[in-house]
Amino acid sequence: MEWNPEVVRRVRGAMQDRARSQACLFKAFSSVMTREQAEALAREGIAEYGRIRAERDGRKLAPEDWMNEHYTMMGGVFETEISDTEEYCEMKMHYCPLLEEWKKMGLSPEDQDLFCDVAMELDRNRAKEHGIPCDIVERLGKGDPCGKRRRIDRDGGLFRLIARLPGKRRAYAPAFRGAGPQQHKGIP
Repeated sequence: MEWNPEVVRRVRGAMQDRARSQACLFKAFSSVMTREQAEALAREGIAEYGRIRAERDGRKLAPEDWMNEHYTMMGGVFETEISDTEEYCEMKMHYCPLLEEWKKMGLSPEDQDLFCDVAMELDRNRAKEHGIPCDIVERLGKGDPCGKRRRIDRDGGLFRLIARLPGKRRAYAPAFRGAGPQQHKGIP
């Protein structure tokens, strides 16, 4: 799939502004409360936005809808790769504009990872509102090779959105099942 480079540039810029705002808010919170309290407050606020975002979706999303929507709308922004095999469908994001902004700001690797994890409260809570378990264990901010690594898995007839753990392969997502392995990559 091809993404419009100008749109990708502008969306990345908006997300970098979001990253800078998040870092500035965290710094302000930390000046009047403990770091742990500031983190809890930041998570609470971003989790609420995840619930609002789910409501704005206008319909209940199935896990395969989530992946299709992300790839179609944001794949170029995050340099998303979808792997589709008989066993599973996996989504990997190789670039994060938020993380790049935190690096430009000179934040420590520990703060980059913390802010990355806190920012994903949006994803976790949006998924929760749609009834999709979402456990993200790989993050670019943590130094992993990709971020928000997710896999569609079938468990007892229910679809679940989970982070792919190395070596785990259980099933495939029919919405992505093709004639064999396929790779889809976003633009740099």
